[in-house]
Amino acid sequence: MFCGTKSGRDVDKFTECNLTAEQASTVQAPTIAQCPIVYECELVHSNDVISDRLDEKILAEAYGGGDLHRFYYGRILGAFAAPDAAERLV
Repeated sequence: MFCGTKSGRDVDKFTECNLTAEQASTVQAPTIAQCPIVYECELVHSNDVISDRLDEKILAEAYGGGDLHRFYYGRILGAFAAPDAAERLV
């Protein structure tokens, strides 16, 4: 697993994962051409994981380096599916 373990500030995830960026329809952000379903959202809220509230096993296994995730909450502005999305998701 690459996304979720590397920061976009340090590496180009599109290049590293052989993904193709496409311009979104309703927001100023890229979408991933290979994804059969795309949700385009605006940011509503974000918050950081609080280590004191995590189970010690999860903290050790998922966050051994101490770099905790930030959760983002969004309002969906657009949802799009490729014509063959149902077949691709089986």
